[in-house]
Amino acid sequence: GSPLPSSNNNDTNSNSSYRTLPLFHINGHPIPPNLAILARPTQTLLSYLRDTLHLTGSKLGCGEGGCGACTVLLSRYDVKKKGVVHKVVNACLFPVLAVDGCHVTTVEGV
Repeated sequence: GSPLPSSNNNDTNSNSSYRTLPLFHINGHPIPPNLAILARPTQTLLSYLRDTLHLTGSKLGCGEGGCGACTVLLSRYDVKKKGVVHKVVNACLFPVLAVDGCHVTTVEGV
């Protein structure tokens, strides 16, 4: 797969030092810049997984987070705990851009 963008790629604004491209992994694979750039601020993680990445194992059931059909595992490094922490989230409610810096495991990655 394609490598994650680095500070010398087009992922930073030329007038500042912040990133404009989300960095995250799905099922052990880094999301390449050409797919990461497609994530929209109003998009759910479920929509991104299904419509952009074509990972259709997570389903839209109730759309309210109650049925669990869209459940994914979100993992991230916690500086205070000095280790990786995991939590289960409802992808139908979770904003895709909130996974920046995280690893997402779907049913396809289990």
